[in-house]
Amino acid sequence: MAGDGPAPAGNPPAPAKEKNSAFGRLILLGAPAWGLAMVASLLVWQWHSNRLLSAHLPGLCAYFFAGGLFGWVISLPIARAISRGRRQENRLAACFLGLTLATIGATALMIAIEYRAFYARWHDPFLTITWCIQLVSTLLGSAYQFVVLGVPNYLPIALPAALIVSFALAKRMR
Repeated sequence: MAGDGPAPAGNPPAPAKEKNSAFGRLILLGAPAWGLAMVASLLVWQWHSNRLLSAHLPGLCAYFFAGGLFGWVISLPIARAISRGRRQENRLAACFLGLTLATIGATALMIAIEYRAFYARWHDPFLTITWCIQLVSTLLGSAYQFVVLGVPNYLPIALPAALIVSFALAKRMR
């Protein structure tokens, strides 16, 4: 059948396959690098604000790494699909917004789940009206707290890195 197995010697692989495998490598190799960049941003901000004197620093590093990792994996395919066949400015905007929103959103979601797990012992039984109200208010409180306390951790490195990486990604995605 056509497309099964490796291409015969001397015949280059189909361009679509090559692009897809390169995109897959970009996702797999870029995700840990993006996660480490988010941890670096967190550490720079924490050093600036309190000289890394937080007992929660290892946990925060894990959250920011995982948020960067999942944010990268989520945002790249979406940005690629949205910006396919568009001008470079549109690709840049799709990459930048996708990368920043997915990274911040993934990190905030993981912290919200932890926040919910902590407060669950004081919530009413599952799926009651009071439980639903408590769940929504807990998640909204977590989101607000993350916006105020968590988002500034992205400013020293992550924001400029997102812009630089988005430029590079926009050039690659044609």
